Amino acid sequence: SVKYTAYAQSESTSYNDKIIQLMRDEYRAERKKLAEEKLKNGDKNLIQEKDPNEIVRVIVQMDKQSISENSSMTKKQIMKTQSNVLSKAKKLEGAKVRQTYSYLLNGFSMTVKRSEISKIKEMPGVKAVSEANMYYPIMTTAKELTKAYEVWKESGYKGEGLVVSVIDTGIDPDHKDMRITDSSKAKIKEIKQSKETNFTEKVPYGYNFADRNDDIKDAKGKSMHGMHVAGIIGANGKEDEVNNLKAIQGVAPEAQLLAMKVFSNHPEMGGCFDDDIIAAIEDSVLHEADIINMSLGTEAGFQNPNNPVEVAIKKATDKGVLVVVAAGNSAISTTASDSQNLLTNDLGTVDTAMISSPATA
Repeated sequence: SVKYTAYAQSESTSYNDKIIQLMRDEYRAERKKLAEEKLKNGDKNLIQEKDPNEIVRVIVQMDKQSISENSSMTKKQIMKTQSNVLSKAKKLEGAKVRQTYSYLLNGFSMTVKRSEISKIKEMPGVKAVSEANMYYPIMTTAKELTKAYEVWKESGYKGEGLVVSVIDTGIDPDHKDMRITDSSKAKIKEIKQSKETNFTEKVPYGYNFADRNDDIKDAKGKSMHGMHVAGIIGANGKEDEVNNLKAIQGVAPEAQLLAMKVFSNHPEMGGCFDDDIIAAIEDSVLHEADIINMSLGTEAGFQNPNNPVEVAIKKATDKGVLVVVAAGNSAISTTASDSQNLLTNDLGTVDTAMISSPATA
């Protein structure tokens, strides 16, 4: 603690910031030590070179403002700022454009050969290029822990007029518990018309960003994590069925849900990518979401304010949207990569102050 105090008083930044920085430094030093020991012992799998010939997914951020940053700009004008880079990028090996962004971010995503990334970075107008992370669903249990029943009783409010965007796997709008009791209190009145999905008052809008279609239900054999999450948030089973364990109610049963599916129905695709998540965040804001829920996790280190997903989340919150992101639950803060070695502080105590595997929270 003496070392922490001396360090904190030597700079103008806050005491807490210095504590966090010291914790990071100690964590990195310990991880470096473990890595050096593994290398010394001949662990050749510790450091794996990335294959330059691999086709990867990347997110390209332009240096011009998005619509959310400059309301005088139109989508057509934003797309014009991307046109030169897009035309050049499409000619690269393995290139295929997936998503384009204009409202929260000015940019696009694409697949490309990893060795070609440096060429994109050098193109005039490009601010940054990053490989898209892959995310996986995080399953948890909830309800009584949130004290939802007490809120209903004290406030008389069950989510009427609220819109929650569920960025996850799919939602089944036809499920009997996916309903609105009084449609006159619903915020979104216009229901999306689609040949692939029967959208409803409860789930008035959605899109499958991974497969780029309107099929928002999870295919047979795929994780139904999104439906699990949607049920916790807004299932609205009839009272008598709930009492007989034949239906469920979520924490905000009268809320409307946006089914923003970012996990593919393809049988060989298990995770989701940053670029589809960004598109879902942007679309959520444009479709009047009050809250965005992302129960997604990825192995990560510390925050990077330039990460495109974090930029999109920040822009969404600037627009008044509450973004709820899973912090991760695969381990505790001091768990090393092999999930066996726990790091300790100066007092020899295991430190669990932060979380080991955060998403973008």
